[in-house]
Amino acid sequence: MQKKVDTTHSPSFIRGLSSYERKLIHEFITKNFSDLTTYSIGEGKERRLVIDLKTNTPVK
Repeated sequence: MQKKVDTTHSPSFIRGLSSYERKLIHEFITKNFSDLTTYSIGEGKERRLVIDLKTNTPVK
């Protein structure tokens, strides 16, 4: 995943995860990849995890 995001400079999306699985991936990415960020978008069954470069994430 990191290589794909680094190469394309665009986010990667992972669908079909439970809330627990998304939480585990959020924690893993945060702990191990300082240049990446994760967030979730969508609702219900359409909810998906986004992995992106921190520099691509808009400031809120």
